[in-house]
Amino acid sequence: MARPGRVSCSGVRAVWAAVVVIGCRGSSAPEKSADAPPIVRLDLPALDESARVTVLARARPAAIVWLTRSGGAIVRDGASWKGELVAPREPEREDVRAALIEAVLGATPSLVDEASRWKKEADERSTWPPRGSQLRLRSAPIVALAKIDRLAPLVIATPSAPASKLARVVADTGGVLAVDHLGTLAALDLAFDQERAIPPNPTTWIEIWIDASGLHLTTQPDDKDVIVPFAGMQIDRAALHKTWRKLDLTKVPVDVLVRGDTTVQTLVDVLAALHAVGIESPSVAVGPDSMTARAEQIKTIKGGGMFGQPSAIAGQPNVQGDLDKPTIRFTVLQRITEIRGCYEAKLADHPGLSGVVQTQFFITPNGTVASAAASGLDPEVATCISNVIRTLVFPKPDGGGGVQVNYPFTFRPGSP
Repeated sequence: MARPGRVSCSGVRAVWAAVVVIGCRGSSAPEKSADAPPIVRLDLPALDESARVTVLARARPAAIVWLTRSGGAIVRDGASWKGELVAPREPEREDVRAALIEAVLGATPSLVDEASRWKKEADERSTWPPRGSQLRLRSAPIVALAKIDRLAPLVIATPSAPASKLARVVADTGGVLAVDHLGTLAALDLAFDQERAIPPNPTTWIEIWIDASGLHLTTQPDDKDVIVPFAGMQIDRAALHKTWRKLDLTKVPVDVLVRGDTTVQTLVDVLAALHAVGIESPSVAVGPDSMTARAEQIKTIKGGGMFGQPSAIAGQPNVQGDLDKPTIRFTVLQRITEIRGCYEAKLADHPGLSGVVQTQFFITPNGTVASAAASGLDPEVATCISNVIRTLVFPKPDGGGGVQVNYPFTFRPGSP
């Protein structure tokens, strides 16, 4: 990609909840800082344009997420990070959000207030896919790096890793993506933010795809497609800018949909091209493997159906005792995978099964669960969920007493 000329330098900035110091941006070939962390193995998505990156002079992220070539996530605290780009040999984590909080609190106690905010946000929304009634897919909004003022991990992703895995990680946690800028460790100057809740469906929005024919700009929900062809091996930015102005849809939301075969490098290239032509606030979402499948999804939803994975939605707990709801919900959501598994095991034999399971459990003064019961939906599902609840360990309640909790879970199947 072409590299622009000199960019004005605004000095040193502190972002990511003041845990990363970002060096100023200079010419298209920035000088390597003496303090720049050594690159052990340069296995990052490449971006040569100085206007699209910020060189990391002294990176001290609160936490790091490595996305491996297979798409697995490994989480570490950033306090002892020396700039190495080789993922440690540790188990891959499914609940990346919970793993990040554990890592940050274990290494940086001063960020306890920020982690507490994360816990409150976990009480406001589930990390599982929303109901299929949402025409617009769940997404991770893009913001300027300088506007990230919250705890956000540095995401180190192999260029060939599935972009769908990256999209799911940043939708749950936010984050800043590491890139290779002319042999220097840098960050994409567009950071991923976090949706606090699923927004209402807009009347019109744009979904952007990329395949062998070029960049597709599809107006939804009408499924009107315009293709911007490639210029050689790159996106034709002049054609993209002309097409975007012709559509005259500058006020509508823009979602970049990644498919199963979209790589992290491809996603970086698309985001850089969009930003270069003035499309500055897109979101990134995981889409199906074809535009035809996406059209069928929208058709199904309009007809009252649902799509996607089966969902396990944790409701609002009713609590009697000295333990706050966000803490209870945060602890429960760390085991939502197992709770959802109880439902999926039965769903295989009963495809239309859906409904609510009401759970009741008692937390002892030591934080363990003394008793748990569940009812509704299906006896086997309810029993399985109550068994999971019995294994939970909560923080010790304030005041030294026990806590009674009533907690509902709503289960719905997905459809292709």
